[in-house]
Parts: sequence; structure tokens; C-alpha cells
Amino acid sequence: MENNRNVVERFADGLCKVEKVIMVVFFLAMMIIMFVQVFARYVLHTPLAWTEEVMRFSFILASYFGAAVATHEHKHVVINFLSLIVNKVTQDEKKQNVIYAFFDLIVDAACFAFCLWLTVMMTNYSLDLADKNQLSTAMLFPMWYVGYGISASFLLTSFHFALNTASSFKVFNNQRKGEAK
Repeated sequence: MENNRNVVERFADGLCKVEKVIMVVFFLAMMIIMFVQVFARYVLHTPLAWTEEVMRFSFILASYFGAAVATHEHKHVVINFLSLIVNKVTQDEKKQNVIYAFFDLIVDAACFAFCLWLTVMMTNYSLDLADKNQLSTAMLFPMWYVGYGISASFLLTSFHFALNTASSFKVFNNQRKGEAK
């Protein structure tokens, strides 16, 4: 069982490295294209219509792949008012830890379900874009490419939230057992 978990964790770590590379490539593309646009506009006095579109798509994809990385690394922004409430309800540290672990489990499971739902919705939307042959305005780029990129990032985020949920369940179970002693 522990060996399987190590394989899954190593796979998730490797996947995260790929996500980081994708994210960095899109950010570098944005920077280069922005430089090209500024150079063309102010030095050559010929603005390029396609650069804004490419930067927008790159920003969108970099952001969504960044969300998958942040999920894997547990670096999403957290607003934690729960500790204030729990501290008023009980002073017992063991009970507090069980409550925190329970809510971490609930949040991870809800985020997993939401991201999985977004994956399905975005995939359906992308299929619709492909069926309608929707193209971008300036470059006539198939919009379903961007849609499938977003779908892939949501799928990766869902995968990371599934692992987080399993980890939260294990922590909750351990905390609960520790309380019973």
C-alpha cells in the first residue's frame, strides 16, 4: 500500500514539473510577444494585431496550469476564519485538530468535485467550439485549442485535489483515532 502511494506521489511530482514547464513556456511567450509588440509599435510604427490575442491566450493557459501547480504544492490563498470559531467552541487541542482535519477534508473534496465538474463543462464547451469551427478574431486560430488546454488544466487540478482529499482523509482519520485514545 505504501509503495503504491509513493508511486502516485512521484507521478504527481513529475506531473507538477511538466505543469511548471508549460506555465513557464506560456509566460516566456507572453514576455517575448509583448517585447515584439512594443518594438513593432514604437520603433517600427507598425502595431501587430495578433500579439494581443496570443498574449491573452498565453495568460489564460499559464494561469490555469499555475492553479494546478498551486494545488499540488498547497499554495493557494486561504482565508481561515475557522480557527477563530473553533477556538471559541473548544479549548481542547485534540478536538480542535479533529475539527480542522474534518474541514480540510470537506474543502478538498468540494474543490475536487468542483474542478471535475469544470473539466466536464469546459470539455463540452470545447467540443461545441470545435463543432462550430470557432476561430479567434485576429489570427483565425481554432478556439477549441485554448478550450482543451483549459480542460486539461482543470483535469490536472482535479487530480491534485483528489490526492489532497486522500491525504486529508488520512490526516482526519489519524486525528480522530488520536482523540479516541
